[in-house]
Amino acid sequence: MKTKITLKIIFAISLVVILIGLICVIFLKNEGEKTPTIDYKIVDNTKSCAEALEEIYKDQKYTYYLPCIKSDNIELIWNNGEKDYLKDAINNKKVSIDSLKEHGLEVLEYEN
Repeated sequence: MKTKITLKIIFAISLVVILIGLICVIFLKNEGEKTPTIDYKIVDNTKSCAEALEEIYKDQKYTYYLPCIKSDNIELIWNNGEKDYLKDAINNKKVSIDSLKEHGLEVLEYEN
């Protein structure tokens, strides 16, 4: 009699452990999936530009510049088909200076 009760308890505990394990796997799998990020490429249509630093952004610590006056010729083309000019994308907080650097834009920064 004790053996049957012990087997039933072991079976019930095993089922609970398996169910908890499956739930954990499902949650971990969903957590690992990221929402697709919208990426972009930088298109610089500048043929020539005036040799002067052009300020494109300023925060509390740094001022960020392009090496010449050309921001009106730089477009960001998003992988969803949208296009933005560089300064518009920065001002609308669609892109960060760090992201622009990672995408290959030459940005100079000077401490304020």
